[in-house]
Amino acid sequence: MSNILSYPLIPAVAGDDLLIISDISVKGNPTRSVRVDQLVGDGSGSVLSVDASINGDAVTITGGPITYSGTLAFEFGGLSTQYVNGLGNLVTFPAISGGSVTSVAQTHGGDAFTVGGSPITSLGTLAITMAGDATQYVNGLGNLALLSSIPSVGTTYDLTSIQNGTAVDVHLTGSDATVDTIQLVAGTNITLTDDGLNNITIDAAGGGSGTVTSVGLSHMGNAFAVTPGSTPVTSIGTLAVTMAGTNLEYINGAGDRTSLSTLPSGSVTSVASGPGITATPSPITGAGSIEVDYLGLDNVILSGGALITDAVSSDYILLSEAKNNNCAHSLISDLPGYYTNFFAAADTGSANSIGQAETLTLTGGDSINTATSSPGITTISLAYKSVVLRLLPPIGVGLPTITVVQNDLGSTLALTSTSVGEYVLSTSGGTGNFGTNVIAFIENPNEYGANPPIYPQATTIRWKANTEIAIRSFDVATGTRANIAGIWNVCVEIRVYP
Repeated sequence: MSNILSYPLIPAVAGDDLLIISDISVKGNPTRSVRVDQLVGDGSGSVLSVDASINGDAVTITGGPITYSGTLAFEFGGLSTQYVNGLGNLVTFPAISGGSVTSVAQTHGGDAFTVGGSPITSLGTLAITMAGDATQYVNGLGNLALLSSIPSVGTTYDLTSIQNGTAVDVHLTGSDATVDTIQLVAGTNITLTDDGLNNITIDAAGGGSGTVTSVGLSHMGNAFAVTPGSTPVTSIGTLAVTMAGTNLEYINGAGDRTSLSTLPSGSVTSVASGPGITATPSPITGAGSIEVDYLGLDNVILSGGALITDAVSSDYILLSEAKNNNCAHSLISDLPGYYTNFFAAADTGSANSIGQAETLTLTGGDSINTATSSPGITTISLAYKSVVLRLLPPIGVGLPTITVVQNDLGSTLALTSTSVGEYVLSTSGGTGNFGTNVIAFIENPNEYGANPPIYPQATTIRWKANTEIAIRSFDVATGTRANIAGIWNVCVEIRVYP
């Protein structure tokens, strides 16, 4: 770990200058850099001096300028008899001349009101009184009009009911205080009951009735028997219908029992094959067995029944056998490409078992991206863009010779010198640049060759624009900025994170 004991004084510090810090969040406390404006203010810049000024003489300001910390005091310098005009100056209020009201009068439209004591020329009271009576109202013009002239806006009714002997009276009380009555009259075998809560119950007393005098049942044929015979049921009874035949009979179209032995019978004399079906033996001229098979090329399976979601390796699958164009079946475990699961292993951790209908997911880690471009293809890439430069410092004054070892940006790179120990790496052309919100850093530079001098120097960078990065180099002995010198190649890596 390096200890920087001293370095030259910088008279003017800019917000984008870098400070060297020790990163205590990483083991070993490595040296890193941070912008000055990230430690001062809100991170967008640094304030070196604050003062205030104001126009006019109404307010005085003291306490400025503030170069580190302090308070700006704003104080008013006027009197209670003054005000501040638009220019910020104190002005004395002008004198206001006195006066008196010589006359107060009141007028109104319409005839609904009368006014007494108007006009008032000194001290007095305006008396306003109504000019109409209780049979009148004031219209929109301020005039009196009779209440009876108000047009009707309709009448609403409330419904109540009350028992009135065997009838029920329904009262309709209007909003105009009129009452109308509707009477519900009970008819024959009807009872009306009012419960006093405006609920009317209508009951029927008794009812009509009749008697079935005779029920009988008849049928055609002799297949059924009815009990009791042909005598109808004249009061209470049950008609029982029973079958009259045996299991060696059937019922013909006339409803009669007929012996099964009378049905026509014969033998299969010929079985013909059809498209996709074979019958062996064929034709058949007498008794025997028929073997029916399907030709593979002509098979059409319309439905396989219910979907099986838990098939196992010992289940069978139907297929068309190419050797003899016949239907056949095979175990699922015998199918080409059949598998139950496989194992996915990594550098660390236990292997995962991936079974059927499961997905193997590739997840990117630190600074690693994964992307699926097409089925079966997953690309793993770094999450940042890298630019690696090999610099051969000149002997004396001049720019280092730059060799681009790697350029993920895809644009043209150029190196220019802006001052002692400071270089600008810029991009042009193409679509790649350093971005607007990138984090870029330089790896610890490596040196090529034997017996190197004290160079290369400790190097820092800072972002200047979308297309520019400033690179600074320091003399490792003094800590001051110095041009890259010597005869050894310096390898610099810049990583640009999105």
